[in-house]
Amino acid sequence: MASSAIAKNSKNQVAQVEVEWDKIESVSKALSTIPQDSGELIVKPFGEIDSITLAVALSLTQGAGGSVTAIAINGIKDFQIKDRGNDNIMKIAGARLNHLYHLLTGLTLPVTGTNINASSSGTDTMKFTLPVAIEMPDQPIRIAYEIDTLTNAGNANSTSGSVTIDTYIHYGHTVADKTIRFKEGQTASLGTGEKDIARDLLKEGTITQIALFFPTVTNIAQLYVIFKPDGEITVFDHIDEEALQAMEVLRYPVSGHSVTGLYPLFHKPFTWQEDKTELTVNIADAQEVRVYQFYQK
Repeated sequence: MASSAIAKNSKNQVAQVEVEWDKIESVSKALSTIPQDSGELIVKPFGEIDSITLAVALSLTQGAGGSVTAIAINGIKDFQIKDRGNDNIMKIAGARLNHLYHLLTGLTLPVTGTNINASSSGTDTMKFTLPVAIEMPDQPIRIAYEIDTLTNAGNANSTSGSVTIDTYIHYGHTVADKTIRFKEGQTASLGTGEKDIARDLLKEGTITQIALFFPTVTNIAQLYVIFKPDGEITVFDHIDEEALQAMEVLRYPVSGHSVTGLYPLFHKPFTWQEDKTELTVNIADAQEVRVYQFYQK
């Protein structure tokens, strides 16, 4: 979505806007620079940010005499936002910045257990996201990334291609004089079957985001959120593309996959209502999950 739909006030902040996506930078890397390539994107967004997304596309073209059957990037390592030495530039989740910052920068993505693969002449794209709560002034920030090991089948010498990284910023609502905070739920050991994992989360304020963190590989049968603010039951299932688009949530193929790492569940800011909102995960084996809730108070 274009940023033209976003209104800015005199302080260069987002004011009373709907959730928007804004593509802010695109960088292309030749395959010859991989493996273990790294770089930084410098972006200058405005307003309050809910998340930053990298859409990574791997394109491969087989040249004459080439024998490549497939090539893959095994994820992006250490996708992180770098503070440039000024604490006022980046405020992630208020006073708990250091804890959450290290949690996010320690991730290896993508977390779906699959690689970015391209055939001898083809393209594959994956998207993954850092869920953040940033109050942004005018100063630019740096997004650092590292492309993990590149593997291929066959002889890549006569094969050309590139990796293109498109960066998107997800804007949310800005509330004057209110700070986005987050609450860390307990790390619970879950048995098999359906589990409501959000009963002990904060039930006050306006919730801007919920994120799940799986410290170990977990087999997910289904992951969904039920919103019933008006008595109507709305089921959000990660594998249901139409439902995800309707709720303006970033799409992740979680259901039916083995997952590890951090999963953000986006929604327009809403008020949690007891007995009207549920967050349920149906897992196939006993693992741990940690719940993070971002809210405005």
